[in-house]
Amino acid sequence: MRWSRHRSGRRRDAPPSTPERTNEPLIGSSQQGRLVLATHGLYILDEPTTGLHPADVEKLLTQLNALVDAGNTVIVVEHDMRVIAASDWVIDLGPDAGDEGGRIVVDGPPAQVRESKSSRTAPYLSRAME
Repeated sequence: MRWSRHRSGRRRDAPPSTPERTNEPLIGSSQQGRLVLATHGLYILDEPTTGLHPADVEKLLTQLNALVDAGNTVIVVEHDMRVIAASDWVIDLGPDAGDEGGRIVVDGPPAQVRESKSSRTAPYLSRAME
């Protein structure tokens, strides 16, 4: 069978929900909206793992670590526990959403946050760090 590709990179015969892996840059046009700010060594990303294949999350972590190793500051708003567990510092906001949220429940290195009794994130983070 011969595969043809749509200019989006998706196989023409693939259903729209089929995730496709390409050799395009990790932050392509669909991800650019998640890069909120990148200036003077400061990068702010808003949920950059949304829609990524698990293998691409690992690539993203490699790139984020490279930015930090090069002396940049990287701030990531994220719900993926792998990314949170790999971070240097966590700020857990809550305790709930909306009017019941927005307060710092706990902050510190992931190992400290996972021990927090007041954090709803802690049990999930603890599992991700095992």
